[in-house]
Amino acid sequence: MYDEDQSVSVRAIIHPPVFFIAGFAVLLFLDWAWPWRITRGEWYQTAAIVCLGSGLLLIGAAFYQLRKAGEHIPSWHPTIALRAHGVYRYTRNPIYVGLSATFLGCGIALNIAWVIPVLAIVLLALQETVIRQEEAYLRRKYGEEYDEYLKHVRRWF
Repeated sequence: MYDEDQSVSVRAIIHPPVFFIAGFAVLLFLDWAWPWRITRGEWYQTAAIVCLGSGLLLIGAAFYQLRKAGEHIPSWHPTIALRAHGVYRYTRNPIYVGLSATFLGCGIALNIAWVIPVLAIVLLALQETVIRQEEAYLRRKYGEEYDEYLKHVRRWF
């Protein structure tokens, strides 16, 4: 897919939500095959609610910001403009951070300790296969403006 100035958009082989869905399937399989619990205490329910709530709020805020600006949410569509305000002032990937917090919250709610190593693998795979492509695309499209943004905003937090 091409935008107006013929810059190629991101062409991920696997779309980002699939990493989290596949990771959750692996998480459930590992819990079935080799149960590993986080704790027997009640604190994990509060942690799960905080993770789920903050993750969903972050995703919602990022979607709202993109929609309001007329952007496409799927990462394979060309971007209209570089986002450096709202939630994008704090993280370059608010949707991925939100999905990660939601994934973590679900794993904690289910009391599955495998959530930590599985999420780490999901994030590593996402970073190496999708995020690096997205960053290269944005650098080609926005040049120095994107490099300046990178100096002030971290990839995750």
